[in-house]
Amino acid sequence: MAQIISHTMSLSQTELQGYFNAWKDQYDPRLNDVENALKANQPIIDGLVSNTGQGAPIKQKTFGAALAEQLREKKDQVDEFQMSKHNKLTLEIKDTMTTSFSLTGDPMMSYANQPAIAPGHLINFRNLIPTTPSPTGTFVTYREDEYTNSFSNQTENDLKGEQNYSWSEIRAESNYLSATSTFTKQLMYKLGFVSTTLANQLLRDLYIKENNYFYDLTAAAALGSNYTTATVDAESLIDLISNQLAASFVPSYAIVHPTQWARLLKTKPSDYSVPAGFVINSQGQTTVAGVPVIPAAWADHDKVLLFDANEIERCETESLRVEFSFQSGEDWIRNRVTARCEVFETLNFKRPESIIWLDMGNS
Repeated sequence: MAQIISHTMSLSQTELQGYFNAWKDQYDPRLNDVENALKANQPIIDGLVSNTGQGAPIKQKTFGAALAEQLREKKDQVDEFQMSKHNKLTLEIKDTMTTSFSLTGDPMMSYANQPAIAPGHLINFRNLIPTTPSPTGTFVTYREDEYTNSFSNQTENDLKGEQNYSWSEIRAESNYLSATSTFTKQLMYKLGFVSTTLANQLLRDLYIKENNYFYDLTAAAALGSNYTTATVDAESLIDLISNQLAASFVPSYAIVHPTQWARLLKTKPSDYSVPAGFVINSQGQTTVAGVPVIPAAWADHDKVLLFDANEIERCETESLRVEFSFQSGEDWIRNRVTARCEVFETLNFKRPESIIWLDMGNS
Protein backbone atom coordinates (compact mmCIF):
# COMPACT_ATOMS: atom_id res chain seq x y z
CA MET A 1 0.00 0.00 0.00
CA ALA A 2 1.41 3.35 -1.00
CA GLN A 3 2.03 5.77 1.83
CA ILE A 4 1.56 9.54 1.36
CA ILE A 5 4.19 11.66 3.06
CA SER A 6 3.55 15.39 3.35
CA HIS A 7 6.46 17.80 3.63
CA THR A 8 5.08 21.11 4.94
CA MET A 9 7.28 24.21 5.14
CA SER A 10 6.07 27.39 6.91
CA LEU A 11 8.45 30.19 5.86
CA SER A 12 8.70 33.69 7.30
CA GLN A 13 9.49 36.69 5.14
CA THR A 14 12.94 37.17 6.66
CA GLU A 15 13.86 33.52 6.11
CA LEU A 16 13.05 33.46 2.41
CA GLN A 17 13.51 37.09 1.34
CA GLY A 18 17.04 36.57 0.13
CA TYR A 19 16.07 33.31 -1.58
CA PHE A 20 13.26 34.79 -3.61
CA ASN A 21 15.11 38.03 -4.46
CA ALA A 22 17.33 35.93 -6.69
CA TRP A 23 14.26 34.49 -8.41
CA LYS A 24 12.37 37.77 -8.75
CA ASP A 25 11.08 38.52 -12.25
CA GLN A 26 12.93 35.50 -13.68
CA TYR A 27 11.99 32.52 -11.50
CA ASP A 28 9.74 30.96 -14.14
CA PRO A 29 12.56 30.52 -16.70
CA ARG A 30 14.91 29.24 -14.02
CA LEU A 31 12.36 26.76 -12.78
CA ASN A 32 11.94 25.58 -16.34
CA ASP A 33 15.68 25.08 -16.54
CA VAL A 34 15.62 23.02 -13.32
CA GLU A 35 12.75 20.87 -14.56
CA ASN A 36 14.36 20.35 -17.96
CA ALA A 37 17.60 19.31 -16.32
CA LEU A 38 15.79 16.83 -14.09
CA LYS A 39 13.95 15.36 -17.06
CA ALA A 40 17.13 15.08 -19.09
CA ASN A 41 18.90 13.17 -16.31
CA GLN A 42 15.93 11.00 -15.30
CA PRO A 43 16.89 7.97 -17.47
CA ILE A 44 20.35 7.93 -15.88
CA ILE A 45 18.83 8.05 -12.41
CA ASP A 46 16.39 5.28 -13.34
CA GLY A 47 19.28 3.13 -14.55
CA LEU A 48 21.18 3.60 -11.30
CA VAL A 49 18.14 2.66 -9.23
CA SER A 50 17.37 -0.49 -11.19
CA ASN A 51 21.09 -1.37 -11.52
CA THR A 52 20.46 -2.46 -15.12
CA GLY A 53 21.63 0.60 -17.07
CA GLN A 54 18.12 1.38 -18.29
CA GLY A 55 15.74 0.98 -15.37
CA ALA A 56 11.99 1.25 -15.14
CA PRO A 57 10.21 4.61 -15.37
CA ILE A 58 9.86 6.25 -11.97
CA LYS A 59 6.46 7.78 -11.63
CA GLN A 60 7.20 9.72 -8.45
CA LYS A 61 8.23 13.37 -8.87
CA THR A 62 11.60 14.21 -7.37
CA PHE A 63 11.61 16.68 -4.49
CA GLY A 64 13.14 19.42 -6.65
CA ALA A 65 10.59 18.99 -9.43
CA ALA A 66 7.72 19.02 -6.94
CA LEU A 67 9.09 22.22 -5.35
CA ALA A 68 9.35 23.92 -8.73
CA GLU A 69 5.79 22.97 -9.57
CA GLN A 70 4.51 24.37 -6.27
CA LEU A 71 6.32 27.67 -6.77
CA ARG A 72 4.90 28.02 -10.26
CA GLU A 73 1.35 27.26 -9.10
CA LYS A 74 1.60 29.78 -6.26
CA LYS A 75 3.16 32.65 -8.25
CA ASP A 76 0.60 35.18 -6.93
CA GLN A 77 1.21 34.12 -3.31
CA VAL A 78 4.95 34.43 -3.84
CA ASP A 79 4.50 37.99 -5.11
CA GLU A 80 2.30 38.90 -2.13
CA PHE A 81 4.78 37.27 0.25
CA GLN A 82 7.57 39.55 -1.00
CA MET A 83 5.40 42.67 -0.64
CA SER A 84 4.63 42.30 3.07
CA LYS A 85 6.61 40.98 5.99
CA HIS A 86 3.36 39.75 7.62
CA ASN A 87 2.60 37.31 4.85
CA LYS A 88 3.55 33.65 5.04
CA LEU A 89 4.06 31.17 2.27
CA THR A 90 3.22 27.48 2.79
CA LEU A 91 4.43 24.86 0.32
CA GLU A 92 3.02 21.30 0.61
CA ILE A 93 4.84 18.66 -1.39
CA LYS A 94 3.26 15.17 -1.55
CA ASP A 95 5.25 12.18 -2.65
CA THR A 96 3.98 8.58 -2.91
CA MET A 97 6.57 6.12 -1.62
CA THR A 98 6.44 2.39 -2.36
CA THR A 99 8.28 -0.49 -0.71
CA SER A 100 10.29 -1.40 -3.80
CA PHE A 101 11.29 2.24 -4.54
CA SER A 102 11.86 3.64 -1.07
CA LEU A 103 13.16 0.65 0.94
CA THR A 104 16.65 -0.80 0.93
CA GLY A 105 16.89 -4.09 2.79
CA ASP A 106 14.11 -6.09 4.41
CA PRO A 107 10.88 -4.60 5.78
CA MET A 108 10.14 -4.72 9.51
CA MET A 109 8.64 -8.02 10.67
CA SER A 110 6.63 -9.23 13.64
CA TYR A 111 7.26 -12.64 15.18
CA ALA A 112 5.10 -15.10 17.08
CA ASN A 113 6.15 -15.63 20.69
CA GLN A 114 6.19 -19.40 20.20
CA PRO A 115 6.87 -21.52 17.11
CA ALA A 116 4.16 -23.80 15.71
CA ILE A 117 5.35 -27.30 16.58
CA ALA A 118 3.75 -30.59 15.58
CA PRO A 119 1.15 -32.01 18.00
CA GLY A 120 1.76 -34.91 20.35
CA HIS A 121 -0.59 -37.74 21.27
CA LEU A 122 -3.87 -36.64 22.82
CA ILE A 123 -3.70 -39.30 25.51
CA ASN A 124 -0.72 -41.18 26.93
CA PHE A 125 -0.65 -44.82 27.99
CA ARG A 126 0.99 -43.93 31.32
CA ASN A 127 -2.11 -41.91 32.27
CA LEU A 128 -4.29 -45.04 32.14
CA ILE A 129 -2.35 -47.19 34.62
CA PRO A 130 -0.91 -46.70 38.12
CA THR A 131 2.77 -45.98 38.79
CA THR A 132 4.81 -47.66 41.50
CA PRO A 133 8.44 -46.87 42.50
CA SER A 134 11.20 -49.36 41.70
CA PRO A 135 14.30 -47.99 43.50
CA THR A 136 16.70 -50.71 42.37
CA GLY A 137 15.50 -51.04 38.77
CA THR A 138 14.39 -54.64 39.37
CA PHE A 139 10.81 -55.00 40.51
CA VAL A 140 9.71 -58.45 41.68
CA THR A 141 6.15 -59.72 41.87
CA TYR A 142 5.21 -63.14 43.19
CA ARG A 143 2.45 -64.35 40.95
CA GLU A 144 0.13 -67.07 42.16
CA ASP A 145 0.22 -70.21 40.01
CA GLU A 146 -2.74 -72.44 39.19
CA TYR A 147 -4.31 -74.37 42.02
CA THR A 148 -7.16 -76.79 42.71
CA ASN A 149 -9.84 -75.68 45.14
CA SER A 150 -10.37 -78.48 47.65
CA PHE A 151 -13.04 -76.82 49.73
CA SER A 152 -16.02 -79.11 50.28
CA ASN A 153 -18.73 -79.94 52.80
CA GLN A 154 -17.19 -82.26 55.37
CA THR A 155 -18.79 -85.60 56.05
CA GLU A 156 -18.65 -86.47 59.70
CA ASN A 157 -15.29 -88.00 60.67
CA ASP A 158 -13.86 -87.62 57.15
CA LEU A 159 -10.65 -85.79 56.37
CA LYS A 160 -10.91 -82.15 55.36
CA GLY A 161 -9.78 -81.05 51.92
CA GLU A 162 -6.21 -79.74 51.76
CA GLN A 163 -5.31 -76.58 49.89
CA ASN A 164 -1.88 -76.17 48.27
CA TYR A 165 -0.58 -72.94 46.75
CA SER A 166 2.50 -71.99 44.81
CA TRP A 167 4.01 -68.77 43.50
CA SER A 168 6.38 -67.80 40.71
CA GLU A 169 8.84 -64.93 40.89
CA ILE A 170 8.20 -62.43 38.10
CA ARG A 171 10.85 -59.75 37.48
CA ALA A 172 10.29 -56.43 35.74
CA GLU A 173 13.60 -54.82 34.71
CA SER A 174 13.63 -51.07 34.13
CA ASN A 175 15.11 -49.70 30.91
CA TYR A 176 16.21 -46.22 29.92
CA LEU A 177 14.07 -44.57 27.28
CA SER A 178 16.21 -41.60 26.30
CA ALA A 179 17.57 -39.30 23.60
CA THR A 180 19.77 -36.21 23.31
CA SER A 181 19.73 -33.09 21.16
CA THR A 182 22.70 -30.77 20.62
CA PHE A 183 22.67 -27.17 19.42
CA THR A 184 25.11 -24.25 19.47
CA LYS A 185 25.01 -21.38 21.94
CA GLN A 186 24.80 -19.02 18.98
CA LEU A 187 21.49 -20.62 17.96
CA MET A 188 20.25 -20.28 21.53
CA TYR A 189 20.79 -16.51 21.35
CA LYS A 190 19.40 -16.08 17.84
CA LEU A 191 16.25 -18.12 18.59
CA GLY A 192 15.33 -17.23 22.14
CA PHE A 193 12.58 -19.84 22.29
CA VAL A 194 14.92 -22.79 21.62
CA SER A 195 15.52 -23.90 25.21
CA THR A 196 11.87 -23.93 26.29
CA THR A 197 10.46 -25.19 22.99
CA LEU A 198 13.07 -27.93 22.67
CA ALA A 199 12.09 -29.25 26.10
CA ASN A 200 8.46 -29.53 24.96
CA GLN A 201 9.51 -31.21 21.72
CA LEU A 202 11.65 -33.76 23.56
CA LEU A 203 8.83 -34.58 25.96
CA ARG A 204 6.37 -34.89 23.08
CA ASP A 205 8.58 -37.33 21.21
CA LEU A 206 9.41 -39.36 24.32
CA TYR A 207 5.69 -39.80 25.05
CA ILE A 208 5.10 -40.87 21.44
CA LYS A 209 7.80 -43.53 21.67
CA GLU A 210 6.68 -44.58 25.15
CA ASN A 211 3.06 -44.98 24.07
CA ASN A 212 4.00 -47.22 21.15
CA TYR A 213 6.39 -49.22 23.34
CA PHE A 214 3.86 -49.77 26.14
CA TYR A 215 1.10 -50.69 23.69
CA ASP A 216 3.28 -53.30 21.98
CA LEU A 217 4.38 -54.77 25.34
CA THR A 218 0.80 -54.99 26.61
CA ALA A 219 -0.58 -56.51 23.40
CA ALA A 220 2.22 -59.13 23.42
CA ALA A 221 1.52 -60.01 27.08
CA ALA A 222 -2.25 -60.53 26.56
CA LEU A 223 -3.46 -63.96 27.70
CA GLY A 224 -7.15 -63.22 28.19
CA SER A 225 -9.82 -64.94 26.12
CA ASN A 226 -10.59 -63.11 22.88
CA TYR A 227 -13.22 -65.61 21.78
CA THR A 228 -16.24 -64.14 20.00
CA THR A 229 -18.69 -65.37 17.40
CA ALA A 230 -19.94 -61.90 16.46
CA THR A 231 -19.37 -60.49 12.98
CA VAL A 232 -20.10 -56.86 13.92
CA ASP A 233 -17.34 -54.97 15.75
CA ALA A 234 -19.68 -53.46 18.32
CA GLU A 235 -20.99 -56.93 19.22
CA SER A 236 -17.45 -58.38 19.35
CA LEU A 237 -16.50 -55.72 21.88
CA ILE A 238 -19.42 -56.74 24.09
CA ASP A 239 -18.21 -60.36 23.93
CA LEU A 240 -14.70 -59.37 25.05
CA ILE A 241 -16.07 -57.45 28.02
CA SER A 242 -18.13 -60.50 28.87
CA ASN A 243 -15.00 -62.67 28.74
CA GLN A 244 -13.20 -60.45 31.23
CA LEU A 245 -16.14 -60.34 33.58
CA ALA A 246 -16.37 -64.14 33.39
CA ALA A 247 -12.71 -64.32 34.43
CA SER A 248 -13.49 -62.05 37.42
CA PHE A 249 -11.55 -59.09 36.08
CA VAL A 250 -12.91 -55.55 35.85
CA PRO A 251 -12.28 -54.13 32.35
CA SER A 252 -10.99 -50.57 32.68
CA TYR A 253 -10.51 -49.44 29.07
CA ALA A 254 -10.97 -50.59 25.51
CA ILE A 255 -8.18 -49.03 23.43
CA VAL A 256 -8.80 -48.68 19.69
CA HIS A 257 -7.38 -46.69 16.81
CA PRO A 258 -9.50 -43.62 15.82
CA THR A 259 -10.55 -45.39 12.60
CA GLN A 260 -11.91 -48.29 14.63
CA TRP A 261 -13.62 -45.86 17.01
CA ALA A 262 -15.31 -44.22 14.01
CA ARG A 263 -16.42 -47.64 12.76
CA LEU A 264 -18.08 -48.31 16.11
CA LEU A 265 -19.88 -44.95 16.05
CA LYS A 266 -21.18 -45.63 12.54
CA THR A 267 -22.57 -49.05 13.41
CA LYS A 268 -26.15 -49.26 12.06
CA PRO A 269 -28.06 -52.49 12.71
CA SER A 270 -31.43 -53.02 11.11
CA ASP A 271 -33.19 -50.77 13.60
CA TYR A 272 -30.52 -48.02 13.24
CA SER A 273 -29.40 -48.22 16.82
CA VAL A 274 -26.18 -49.43 18.41
CA PRO A 275 -26.34 -52.58 20.55
CA ALA A 276 -27.63 -52.39 24.11
CA GLY A 277 -25.09 -51.05 26.60
CA PHE A 278 -23.58 -48.46 24.22
CA VAL A 279 -23.64 -44.86 25.44
CA ILE A 280 -22.38 -42.16 23.05
CA ASN A 281 -22.48 -38.49 23.99
CA SER A 282 -22.43 -35.49 21.65
CA GLN A 283 -18.60 -35.37 21.73
CA GLY A 284 -18.37 -38.99 20.59
CA GLN A 285 -17.18 -40.25 23.97
CA THR A 286 -18.27 -43.87 24.06
CA THR A 287 -18.75 -46.41 26.81
CA VAL A 288 -19.81 -50.03 26.45
CA ALA A 289 -21.41 -51.45 29.58
CA GLY A 290 -19.60 -48.71 31.46
CA VAL A 291 -16.20 -49.42 29.88
CA PRO A 292 -14.70 -46.32 28.14
CA VAL A 293 -13.68 -46.81 24.53
CA ILE A 294 -10.50 -44.75 24.08
CA PRO A 295 -9.46 -43.69 20.55
CA ALA A 296 -5.64 -43.50 20.59
CA ALA A 297 -3.34 -42.71 17.68
CA TRP A 298 -0.77 -45.16 19.07
CA ALA A 299 -3.15 -48.14 18.88
CA ASP A 300 -2.94 -50.57 15.96
CA HIS A 301 -5.49 -50.27 13.16
CA ASP A 302 -8.48 -52.60 13.36
CA LYS A 303 -7.42 -53.96 16.77
CA VAL A 304 -8.89 -53.66 20.26
CA LEU A 305 -6.91 -53.84 23.51
CA LEU A 306 -9.00 -54.45 26.63
CA PHE A 307 -7.38 -54.57 30.07
CA ASP A 308 -7.91 -54.30 33.82
CA ALA A 309 -5.75 -51.34 34.93
CA ASN A 310 -5.47 -52.84 38.44
CA GLU A 311 -3.38 -55.68 37.00
CA ILE A 312 -0.83 -53.51 35.13
CA GLU A 313 1.57 -51.01 36.68
CA ARG A 314 4.34 -48.76 35.44
CA CYS A 315 7.49 -49.32 37.51
CA GLU A 316 9.58 -46.15 37.72
CA THR A 317 13.20 -46.09 38.85
CA GLU A 318 14.05 -42.56 37.64
CA SER A 319 11.29 -40.12 36.82
CA LEU A 320 11.01 -38.36 33.50
CA ARG A 321 13.43 -35.43 33.21
CA VAL A 322 14.86 -32.95 30.71
CA GLU A 323 18.36 -31.65 31.44
CA PHE A 324 20.67 -29.18 29.65
CA SER A 325 24.44 -29.45 29.83
CA PHE A 326 27.27 -27.22 28.55
CA GLN A 327 30.01 -29.77 29.35
CA SER A 328 29.03 -32.92 27.48
CA GLY A 329 31.87 -34.26 25.32
CA GLU A 330 33.30 -31.39 23.26
CA ASP A 331 30.49 -28.97 24.10
CA TRP A 332 32.80 -26.82 26.24
CA ILE A 333 35.30 -26.18 23.45
CA ARG A 334 32.71 -25.92 20.67
CA ASN A 335 30.20 -23.66 22.50
CA ARG A 336 27.44 -26.23 22.24
CA VAL A 337 24.54 -27.19 24.48
CA THR A 338 23.30 -30.77 24.85
CA ALA A 339 19.75 -31.47 25.99
CA ARG A 340 18.92 -34.89 27.40
CA CYS A 341 15.45 -36.33 27.93
CA GLU A 342 15.02 -39.72 29.59
CA VAL A 343 13.08 -41.94 31.96
CA PHE A 344 14.07 -45.23 33.65
CA GLU A 345 11.00 -47.47 33.73
CA THR A 346 9.19 -50.62 32.66
CA LEU A 347 5.77 -52.26 32.80
CA ASN A 348 4.82 -54.98 35.24
CA PHE A 349 1.98 -57.32 34.26
CA LYS A 350 0.67 -58.84 37.43
CA ARG A 351 -1.96 -61.01 35.72
CA PRO A 352 -1.53 -61.24 31.93
CA GLU A 353 -4.87 -63.06 31.63
CA SER A 354 -6.52 -59.73 32.54
CA ILE A 355 -5.47 -58.40 29.12
CA ILE A 356 -7.36 -59.14 25.88
CA TRP A 357 -6.12 -58.24 22.40
CA LEU A 358 -8.18 -58.96 19.29
CA ASP A 359 -7.86 -58.38 15.56
CA MET A 360 -11.33 -57.23 14.45
CA GLY A 361 -10.79 -58.71 10.99
CA ASN A 362 -11.82 -55.71 8.90
CA SER A 363 -8.55 -55.40 6.99
